[in-house]
Amino acid sequence: MSLVRTPYEAGFNRMTSDIPSDHEGHPADLLAEAEAHYEDALEADPAIDFIGIDNYMPLADWRDGFEHADADWGAIYNLDYLKSNIAGGEGYDWYYRGPEAEALQDRTPITDGAYGEPWVFRYKDLLNWWSNAHHDRPGGVRSETATAWEPRSKPIWFTELGCAAVDKGRMSPTSSSTPSRRNRLCRSIRRGRGTT
Repeated sequence: MSLVRTPYEAGFNRMTSDIPSDHEGHPADLLAEAEAHYEDALEADPAIDFIGIDNYMPLADWRDGFEHADADWGAIYNLDYLKSNIAGGEGYDWYYRGPEAEALQDRTPITDGAYGEPWVFRYKDLLNWWSNAHHDRPGGVRSETATAWEPRSKPIWFTELGCAAVDKGRMSPTSSSTPSRRNRLCRSIRRGRGTT
């Protein structure tokens, strides 16, 4: 048995973008991922030992003051609040259709009225992604044939985990990765909200 493990590594945001949705409850940016599980053949390959994920998923949507959607939690540092956003919150329960919706905290639920598989659109729903067969949806129609991915066949390892070391950094953890993103994050934080 080899002591070396070979991963397939991806950032959690490989299936997301800033494209606004034109499908009720189905983020258009995630719809493209549902149409084709491009990486399934690679992830299912026997030479790949585990799925590695650079995990910088948002754990908060906190705003300054007490007039915002999450204010009832009391503080951004409330551990129960943060824990509730691991498999919940943005990217699991809801998403923003665009910058205007984000500014107003106008959250759209993530659903799948067509096939009852909302996990397909939830980038935080790793358990269901890992536990279920994957079916491409060319043209939005679910294929009868599953992809090469076999449910629960490989472990998921977080190869990176964290957030920016700035006030409200847990809202947009990946925003500090480049100078331009750091500048956007800092401008946004001064306004009391995060950005990606």
